[in-house]
Amino acid sequence: MNVKEFYAVVEGNYDEAMGRLLTEKRIVKYLRKLPETGDVAGMNAAFAAGNWEDAFRFSHNVKGVSLNLSLTSLAESAAELCDTVRHGAPQVDFKGMLAKVNEKYELVLKNIEMLEDA
Repeated sequence: MNVKEFYAVVEGNYDEAMGRLLTEKRIVKYLRKLPETGDVAGMNAAFAAGNWEDAFRFSHNVKGVSLNLSLTSLAESAAELCDTVRHGAPQVDFKGMLAKVNEKYELVLKNIEMLEDA
């Protein structure tokens, strides 16, 4: 799978990523580092433990990294989740939002594995 196909599958923005990172080689380099951040695992653990400060921090990190890599769909899902814990304990049921972030993240990871070297 090439980089442009990757962005189509994960509902990202190829042109925006190219504008920010300038080369497909650099995009692939940073996409491959995404699983190393540990932010999604930390986010899941924080939500499970009811640690709202860490839940905010980790979901905010997921949103930021996704925005920087132009992973639009993942970033939008993470932003929605992040906003639920911005001021502490969520006032709405967050489980569906959390599941959506995890689903989008898994889609990204699965497709990163199929990326060709640029």
